[in-house]
Amino acid sequence: MKLCKTMNITELQNKMQSENAFLLAELDKIALYYQLKHTIRWGHTRDQDETESVAEHIYGMHILIDYFLPIIDQEDKLDHTLVRQLATWHDMAEAVVSDMTTNTKTEAHKEAEKLAELEITNEATLHIRDKVREIFQVYNDQVKAEAKFVKAIDKIEPMFHLYFLSKNESDLRPKFDLGWSAEEYQEHRNSYIVKFPILKQFDNILYNVTKDFHPTA
Repeated sequence: MKLCKTMNITELQNKMQSENAFLLAELDKIALYYQLKHTIRWGHTRDQDETESVAEHIYGMHILIDYFLPIIDQEDKLDHTLVRQLATWHDMAEAVVSDMTTNTKTEAHKEAEKLAELEITNEATLHIRDKVREIFQVYNDQVKAEAKFVKAIDKIEPMFHLYFLSKNESDLRPKFDLGWSAEEYQEHRNSYIVKFPILKQFDNILYNVTKDFHPTA
């Protein structure tokens, strides 16, 4: 990560070694990022069975990146570090605002997410602030190939989660109700996934083997 110009690593180390108040302030900033471990996906609450936090979704994304990146990027054209950073930070606004399904997200919620990203950037510890700003910008612009790949992984990861649930559960409605039928949800994913034929092949298989488990809107 590039350092913010106002503080280099040596200055940062000195403050960490000499100022307990600085360390406490840094702990509060890091604690905000940990909120993703407790922000439950799709408007569910943790007292429901088999719920998933946003951080658990991101873990799933990193597993899929490990699996698919060597296949999709055989020529090493993508910045793999950027791919990882985009996956880790792309949903960080949900540490401030709740997570909603795409189909139920309102314009007000989208605006709240933008404001949350601005808040997170402005409150980020100095040595990562510029990088956090860059990550949000790159992901939201969806111009770079890395951002498009991570977006596709973000869209297909819930299908792997549904596949896991379908092998272990019989009643999935409380656990995977996105407000769409299986067909509508596949159509939504397609515009992001179709750019990556291997992902599209997996998505077709996932649709066929899970459609009977997918709650109908």
